[in-house]
Amino acid sequence: MESEKKHGAFLLDDGNLNAMTPFCSVIPVLSLCRGRISLPSYRDLIPIWDSARVPVMRIIALATLKAFLDAKSTHADAREPMMAWYRQVKAADWANPADVKRDIRSASILKDGRAVFNVAGNAYRIVVWINYPYRVVYIRFVGTHRMYDAIDAQTI
Repeated sequence: MESEKKHGAFLLDDGNLNAMTPFCSVIPVLSLCRGRISLPSYRDLIPIWDSARVPVMRIIALATLKAFLDAKSTHADAREPMMAWYRQVKAADWANPADVKRDIRSASILKDGRAVFNVAGNAYRIVVWINYPYRVVYIRFVGTHRMYDAIDAQTI
């Protein structure tokens, strides 16, 4: 076994951990000790809360969206466009208002992290407050364009 090298107390074979080393019982990530397993990379050892990017936006108050869609049968045409909006926002990574405008050009950016989204051809509006550092979107209002005209999007 020419390719094996002695590294500290563990026997390494081309970057793989030998199954008989005590390393398997020390680190729970490497608990499967049958055959050969590969060592975790440096990236795998960084906790998610220490990484620079969170992969998706979290959407809070989804019940507001569901309540609007389930309230009246007249809003049945809004279900698919609003669910498409939900999927797009969930997969987004917005660090600032410019990212929102880049992804959704019809969005209106208000002050203090608020944004208004036109849904279903401007028939419906969704008002959200976005916490950019934590990648959280709080749904503040869902309604028709006429309902939106009756509220103050900055204070709701």
